[in-house]
Amino acid sequence: MFISQAGLAFAQSKAPSLDDARISPTLYFPSAAAELSSRAPLQALVAEKIKQLPNASVAQLAHGLDGADELFIALQRHLAYIKVQALENIDDQALRAGGDQIAAAQAQLDTAMAQRLRLVPPAEITSLGRYAYLAQQLQGEVPTVTHRMLRGIAMR
Repeated sequence: MFISQAGLAFAQSKAPSLDDARISPTLYFPSAAAELSSRAPLQALVAEKIKQLPNASVAQLAHGLDGADELFIALQRHLAYIKVQALENIDDQALRAGGDQIAAAQAQLDTAMAQRLRLVPPAEITSLGRYAYLAQQLQGEVPTVTHRMLRGIAMR
């Protein structure tokens, strides 16, 4: 009897509207102005980090990469906000340009991190902590799945 009453109550409940399915416009930032005002300082921090990474000593590199990761996460947050807003207004060219700027900053930061990790002397890679495996991959010391598969096929 309980199941039938629950099913009846569910069937009689109001169907969700399209507005109920919308992503909250304040999920990532309280307003468009807040997102926009924090975007320029973030991009300045990214530019500064990109300049710092090539000169970071191996001893300081893990800390510098942690900071770069935090910046990358902040960029992802901005990009997610922009994508949600773009779904609401597909014709907003300024929003699209902002998304392009954020994506470019992500690519530049990613490239700077990868370039610096490639330059770490192999004997010092283990000092990078959680970045050691990535450095090994970038330097070609850790075979990728494809390389292992091809090597296995060649050995047959």
